[in-house]
Amino acid sequence: MSDNEGKKLTPYEFTIKNTCNIDALYETAFVVDNVTNESNIGNVKVYLTGDTLVEPKVLNTFNKVELTKVTTSNNFKIDEGMLNAGKEKTFYLNLWIDYNTTVSGWNFDGHVVLTSTTTTISDKTDPVVTFTNDGDGTLNVLATDESGLSSVCINKSSTTSDCYWNRYVDNFKYEITNTTKETYYAHVRDIYGNVTTSSIEGFIDGTAPVITLVNKTCAKGTCTLNVKMVDDVGVVAYQEGTSSSATSSWTTIDSIKEKTISNIKEVKARGAKVILVTNDINIDKEIYDVLIEIPKTNDLIQNMLTIVPLQVLSYEIAKLRSCDIDKPKNLAKSVTVE
Repeated sequence: MSDNEGKKLTPYEFTIKNTCNIDALYETAFVVDNVTNESNIGNVKVYLTGDTLVEPKVLNTFNKVELTKVTTSNNFKIDEGMLNAGKEKTFYLNLWIDYNTTVSGWNFDGHVVLTSTTTTISDKTDPVVTFTNDGDGTLNVLATDESGLSSVCINKSSTTSDCYWNRYVDNFKYEITNTTKETYYAHVRDIYGNVTTSSIEGFIDGTAPVITLVNKTCAKGTCTLNVKMVDDVGVVAYQEGTSSSATSSWTTIDSIKEKTISNIKEVKARGAKVILVTNDINIDKEIYDVLIEIPKTNDLIQNMLTIVPLQVLSYEIAKLRSCDIDKPKNLAKSVTVE
């Protein structure tokens, strides 16, 4: 049957409860007791709802686990997390044969196994979350955590009160259809229950980048043309040349970032102290001495956010050196080549 039909089946309901006075880590596994042919496991779909949502997924794509008191080898972990002392969670499990299956007349039996271990470890760190918009109707969530990630919820609220938690997978994707800007929130939860929330303007980008040619300057037979590129989602690559049509050769914005980092490493190697202003939270810590982090925003105002901390820094340094802030001396342009 189809996924929509499978979701409407009467689910198998089960509740797990921590009756101890100490927190516990748990794993929920589905154990295949009997199957006519192991390859048929690839035809079984799993849908888990309740505290955690796992969208319809083929059973053998879950990670296998070893269970000490189970003799079979086809044991698949469908959920994990932490359960606080005295708390309980209820789940609803649906299983069905995928509608693409061409094999008939085979048997399949299985059951759910719960394993748990008590823990006194307290993970006080929150997950690190990167939330991005592709502009094509897809929002992406990439997260890391020292103890392990449990689930993710995307909604339009800064709170998790109405969250429908999805099992977290690497580079989790969320589809949207709106063409006007709306604020979406990604809430990511680790196995200890710590939650990090990140927000982004989510919408389908139906407009092309805007290019403005400004400030043509010439000196000694060489002319420089400044190009301003703006887009609702962001410019990722460009081309330059005399042709009116695009070719297959693009210069990516990331390549400019790499050149900038290379220049930073060069001045740092010569003993300079580097104060870095950036909106990239994943930048290598080895390339700077002091980090001034600014939030990501629309390309139209991103540079404005960069200027503010630099202006304040210049002001404070001038004060410390007893310089005339309103009348700087020996003001000159600095030219750097790659």
